[in-house]
Amino acid sequence: MAAPDINLQDPFQGRRWLRLLVPDPECGFRLAPHLDVPAQSLGFSLTSNRFGLRGPDDATGSGVFLGTSFTMGIAVNTGENWWDLAAPRSGWMNLGIAVGFREWENLLNRFYQGSHERAILLYHPNFWVHCRLYERWRKSGLDVFKSLRWRTDLPFCAYLKLRRALRRPASVRSGRILDIPTPGGTMEVDTAYVDLRPEADPEFTSRNLGLLASLLDRFREVHVVRLRVKQEVVPDPQANDQLRATCRGYDRWYELLKSALASHPRIQFDEPPIPELADFHLRDSHWNARGNRRFASWIAGRLGNAPASVERLTST
Repeated sequence: MAAPDINLQDPFQGRRWLRLLVPDPECGFRLAPHLDVPAQSLGFSLTSNRFGLRGPDDATGSGVFLGTSFTMGIAVNTGENWWDLAAPRSGWMNLGIAVGFREWENLLNRFYQGSHERAILLYHPNFWVHCRLYERWRKSGLDVFKSLRWRTDLPFCAYLKLRRALRRPASVRSGRILDIPTPGGTMEVDTAYVDLRPEADPEFTSRNLGLLASLLDRFREVHVVRLRVKQEVVPDPQANDQLRATCRGYDRWYELLKSALASHPRIQFDEPPIPELADFHLRDSHWNARGNRRFASWIAGRLGNAPASVERLTST
C-alpha cells in the first residue's frame, strides 16, 4: 500500500488538524486532551496526553523538551515519533508546541513542577515566525483562531484549495516552488519557507532572544540541538538563488541565537547528522517515519536511553 500523501499545508488536511485544537488564553492553543485519532482522519494516527500536549508528560521529572512541531511530533503514526522511540518513559516532559517563546514560558509555569535539571531545545528556524505570529495574537485580544484567521469551514477550505492549485504553476515558474525528482517521488520544496530576516526588525529580534535566554536560564543544563530543515538538504545543483538566500537567513538567525546565549555557560550547542531529503515527506515539511528513526537513534544516547526498538528501527 502506498504511503499517504501527507501535507498539512493542504487546506483540507489542515482543516482536520485545526479541528483537534482548542484555544488557550495563555499559550494560544493546545490539543484537546486525551485524543486518540485514527490514521484515516489525518493520514497518520495521533494521541494527546492529559495536558493537551504530546509525548512524555512527567510533570515532576528532571527535564523538559522545548521546540515547535518537530519537538511535538507530527505527521507520522503513533509510535513512530522520535520521542516514542528514544525518550525515557519517566523523567521528561515534552512542552513542544508550535507557539512562541513567551507561550513556552507560560506552559512551563503552568504544567511543569520538576527540578529544572535539564532542557533540550530542538532549534528550528520557524521559531521566529511563530514568535511574530503570537505577538500579533497577544496584541489582538482575540482567541487564536480569530486572530490568525484559522478557518475550518468547508467552503473557505475549498476556495483556498482551488486558489493554490491555480497559483502553483506560476510559483514553479518563478522558482518559489521546486519540484525535485527523488526515488520516492517528486519532492516539493518551498524556497521561501519561514524566510524571515533578522535585520528586518532588530527590536523584535532582540526582544525574543532575551525572552528565550531568560527561559533557558531557569535550567541547570541546556542542550540546543539545531535541526536542519528540508530546504537545507536540497543538493546544491537542484537549488536556486532564492533557496540559497533563504538558507543563509537560517544561518544568520542561528548565529544570532548562539551569540545571544554565549554568556550562559550552562548552554551547550549540538548538531545531529544532517538528514537527507528521503527523511522528509514529499509535500509536507516534517520528517517522515525514516527521519524520526534517524533522529531517535542520534538523540537516544544523549538521553541516557538507547532502547532496542531504536536500534531495530534504524536498521530498516
